[in-house]
This record gives sequence, structure tokens and C-alpha cells, in this order.
Amino acid sequence: RSNQFVSSRTIGHIGKSIEEFNFSKGSFKLNNLNILLNKVTYAGSREQIHAESVTVNDIETQSIALLNDVYLSNLSINEALKKISADSVRWSEGEVSYLPNPVKKNKKESTPIIDIHNISGKNTSISTSTQSMKLKMNLHWIKAEKFSVLQNEKPFFENLSFSGDQFQTQTKDLILQADTYTITDKQ
Repeated sequence: RSNQFVSSRTIGHIGKSIEEFNFSKGSFKLNNLNILLNKVTYAGSREQIHAESVTVNDIETQSIALLNDVYLSNLSINEALKKISADSVRWSEGEVSYLPNPVKKNKKESTPIIDIHNISGKNTSISTSTQSMKLKMNLHWIKAEKFSVLQNEKPFFENLSFSGDQFQTQTKDLILQADTYTITDKQ
């Protein structure tokens, strides 16, 4: 494989020539997203990345996702097209704080395109807040067929399902709580 690596003329060929690659920290920025990977192993034969932790920070909205024990397959980052895609992602523990209202809108840069399939997570706390609503929940598991963000559009899930406990949402006139819950997207 070392001959393949040395004679590689494209990034794709370099990736296919590596059996395993380890690094302690890696990061990349794509428009408003800063992504940090810690203690990473890339298994070239399976085109899979394992990271001890991944932090995704949206500097525009101040949203953040902290995921532990993360596996990604066929991760692709295209800086020219401003696109991130993966065939699958799974994690064992996480914390997500989603703030949908931008702190500051930068009209010069558009949001990156995100296309992630086969999502599976465990033990994840989620919180979100808008001017009119607050929501918190602890998920035992979450699954989705697809997570997408088209350029300058709101994020959306396809075939989302999750189960957990300690669900709480509050608006000006309503408080809704559930000790346990399971929600499945209509298909």
C-alpha cells in the first residue's frame, strides 16, 4: 500500500491507499460550522472514522453538539461546494443545544449543505430555546433515515424516531411534561 500512497494523484486515491491513520485532534471550518474531532482513527479499508469525541459549533446561531464515541462512514467534505455528507453516523452519548434564531446573520456566506444518512444515537440530552418556547429532553435512543440542511434552509429529518425520559416544554401559556415517551415520524 505504500506504493499506492506515494503514486496517488488524487485525494480519493490517497484515502484508498491508507489502511489505518490515527491523530489526536483534527478540525475544519465550513462557513458557519466549526467541527473538532478528538482521538481519531480512520480505517481506510472500511472508509470509517471513529472519534472519541466530536464537537460541532454553529458560530452563527451559537448552537452546539457534543458527541462521544462517534463512528462515521464515508464522510465527505467538499469545501468548494460547501457540502458535508456521510453514509452513516452513530454515537453512544451526546449533548445538543440548538438555538434556531441566528445571533448575527452574515449575508455574505451561505449555510453549508449537510446530507447525513442512517443516524443512530444513544444517551443524548437535547435543549432548544426560542423567544416563545423552551424545550428539554433526555433521549435513550434516536434514529433517523436522513438529516439534511439545504443551502440557507432550516434543518430537517426524514423518518425520525426517538425514545427517552424527562421531556419538558414550556410556552407563555402552556407547560407540557412527560416522564417517558417514544415518538415515531409518520412514514
